[in-house]
Amino acid sequence: MNGDDMFATFYTIGDSNTTIKVFGTVYIYIFVSMFIYVVLSLFIAIIMDAYEVVKVKIFKILSRQLLCCSESWC
Repeated sequence: MNGDDMFATFYTIGDSNTTIKVFGTVYIYIFVSMFIYVVLSLFIAIIMDAYEVVKVKIFKILSRQLLCCSESWC
């Protein structure tokens, strides 16, 4: 799974054309690195958005409770 397709791709290229093998290797590693970076950034953005939503909801609930408690003291 992780790297199996890359191994198969490098194996099929063979040693016949060194230029294609070098550029292909560089291209695949850059592509995989960029893909991982994009997916991780997307995952972090989703987690941070969910955190902000929960934080706002908790703040609203706590501010209402604090308002109710302060009114009962008066």
